[in-house]
Amino acid sequence: MTTTKGVPRPDHIAELTRGTRLPLDPVREEHLSVIFETISCAWHELRGNGTSTMQYNDEAEVNALLDPRLNHYCQSQPLWKDLVHSVHRGRESISYDGSKLELRPDLSFILLHGNRNFPIAVECKIIDHPNSKTVGLYCTNGIARFVCGDYAWANREAIMLAYVRDDSSLSSRLIPHLAKNGKLKSDPLQTASHPQSRIDLHPTVQQTVHERSFSYLASVDGNDPGPISLFHLWL
Repeated sequence: MTTTKGVPRPDHIAELTRGTRLPLDPVREEHLSVIFETISCAWHELRGNGTSTMQYNDEAEVNALLDPRLNHYCQSQPLWKDLVHSVHRGRESISYDGSKLELRPDLSFILLHGNRNFPIAVECKIIDHPNSKTVGLYCTNGIARFVCGDYAWANREAIMLAYVRDDSSLSSRLIPHLAKNGKLKSDPLQTASHPQSRIDLHPTVQQTVHERSFSYLASVDGNDPGPISLFHLWL
């Protein structure tokens, strides 16, 4: 059996997108609000249990607690179970051209009435500057994956989730970092709109918009992907 790495796979993309016009329609804002509130609720409940994992362990261990809690909600929380079919940790996905077959966003939310091949992707990062978990990594190993077409290339939105362990905030860390990148000759994050508060969705969520320069393969029914909206929830 031969697996060719780094080569576009139009047959895979054609099968994945069969019967689907891209990019997908935006997720309704009232649904985004439910998602942010439910993530926050799960986080605070787990923190309230007194487990040290939420405060000291890496994001893989935190996600391994958050994932089952959110799936429990699919059976018990009315708004959540009417919206989300299931939550998956490390669910494999492929890049926009099929050249990467085993990409794994940290969390994937499959909506009850959404396209199950294209869940809402959530990338999770710890922010802890004294221990080298910086906003720079949040951007290069998080935001950039949505910009280049690795994650959420069929979607118009995705979520960046930060577990904050120092005194960082979106205003003190992310906004200056994006502004600095914006002054470069070529902004690697292609930021089109800097963080804007979305208190209409959640008290702490901010939204950025990033251009995407890749193009869909000829086998895809749809236009170019257009920009992606990233919603930043820092807990």
